[in-house]
Amino acid sequence: MPPACAATGESASIDPAKSCSRNQIPRKSTAGTSKKIGQKKIGKRSCEERNHAACHDQRERSCATTSAMRLAIAALAMTALAWPAPARADDAIATFPMAFAVMQDDGEPVREDAWIDAQLAEAERLFAPHGVHFAKASRRLSGSLYAKMETRADRDALYAMMRPNVINVFVVASLKDVDEKDRWRMGVHWRPSQKTSARYIILAANAAPAVLAHELGHYFGNPHSPTPDNVMSYTRTGGALYFDAPQIARIRATARRYIAEREIVPLPPAK
Repeated sequence: MPPACAATGESASIDPAKSCSRNQIPRKSTAGTSKKIGQKKIGKRSCEERNHAACHDQRERSCATTSAMRLAIAALAMTALAWPAPARADDAIATFPMAFAVMQDDGEPVREDAWIDAQLAEAERLFAPHGVHFAKASRRLSGSLYAKMETRADRDALYAMMRPNVINVFVVASLKDVDEKDRWRMGVHWRPSQKTSARYIILAANAAPAVLAHELGHYFGNPHSPTPDNVMSYTRTGGALYFDAPQIARIRATARRYIAEREIVPLPPAK
């Protein structure tokens, strides 16, 4: 076993992070010493042993630091997945035209143009960063016969009023839930029973600002989400609304399919 360092003779006075230098002289045994050479004294450790222990502790601290850094990097990666970067300007897919049909109640439109523009602006704000844009192609008044939606048949009846190759949005005075009779809805993405491949959006006059965006989320392939403040969730906490990465991928894929199948004919690029 290597000899102990000849310093003060006390272990506590030796820096455990340093090994013995070549200039340190081994302690010589005296005549009264009963210990044999090479036998370790109880409570004493050589410099090599102390240095080994110190290195071991340093390695453990280094490993712990490395693990913490790896966890931090993984957390950043997960955050990047949850909050995807907006699409580049050259990554835009198209601008989709929207035809608004506004019902009347007592001869007056159930909602004014400024309300429609606000709904459209919020939808544009949430979809545009991901390459999907919207524009109002037309707005017309459509009488009072279907101003109050109460049954599935009422919703299906709007199919006859659809315009081709656009996203049809019907603005009504009220929209009753067809499954829970005591509830009223602010909006719905509807497929009529007479042609389930067709689809349109119905907005109630009391719809909150992001309801059109929510229903467009369904229109472009997304189900509801349990996550608060997701556009496809019913729960709002006051935080920023967003689509997550899988939802964005679904929106973009569905947008391309609508164009390829000519279900919607996009507006020409602005000059």
